[in-house]
Amino acid sequence: MTQKRLHFLHHPSFPPGYNMALDWWLLQSAESPVFRFYSWNRPVLSLGYRQQFRPPDRLGELADRFPIVQRPTGGGYLLHAGDFSFSLVFPTSHPWTEASIKTLYSRVVDLFEQVALEQNLLSRSERGSGGSFAADCLAAPAAHEPSQAGKKWVAISQLRHQKAALLHGSVFYDSTAWPGDIPLKTPFFLPLKNASDRRKYFSAVMARLQGHLFPSDNISANHIDHADWQEISHLAENFQVQHLSELPVFHR
Repeated sequence: MTQKRLHFLHHPSFPPGYNMALDWWLLQSAESPVFRFYSWNRPVLSLGYRQQFRPPDRLGELADRFPIVQRPTGGGYLLHAGDFSFSLVFPTSHPWTEASIKTLYSRVVDLFEQVALEQNLLSRSERGSGGSFAADCLAAPAAHEPSQAGKKWVAISQLRHQKAALLHGSVFYDSTAWPGDIPLKTPFFLPLKNASDRRKYFSAVMARLQGHLFPSDNISANHIDHADWQEISHLAENFQVQHLSELPVFHR
């Protein structure tokens, strides 16, 4: 992969562990910025990395209903249902990694917000009020997270690594997929009614990201060979949570 190109990945929905393992693999191997967007093959709870040290009590009842996966990034726990997810990887050689954590957050979420406003998916631009860490990711929109009527519609977290920076995010669009009987905050759902709307939105975000990173170059599809998929399959075990009392610890 060359440094002057934005690479992208768009795969069918994967099991939870595979999704996180693929992002971890990209973090270790990317030589150029990679933008990946994906879905989950079932409703799943993802835990932020820091929650391995203090899992919230409420996760016990949620774990009885949903599989759980641990993210390499931080933040609170999040139910993935009625959303699509994305990841962005920037190798440390890329200038954007020289920005502060807050600045990199802002650069990325601004793109999602600007496209949503242009496509009339939002009535106005809002951001969270900040505040301390919340175990439920949706409970307290942070200052860098876009919201509507006090609810997140993008949830985003970040990991700085010696080789690269990784951003995880989810954009919520389908309220009918969200279980109504669980003790979690609900997000604001963008009115992306069908697959065509979602492709239009994400294509515009990707084009804008490409324009900010490398205005004179093209976007390239990235391909992963069979040997790398075998490695990713093995890594997937590191992110799957079988029992909350024994959360996996992977070496970062």
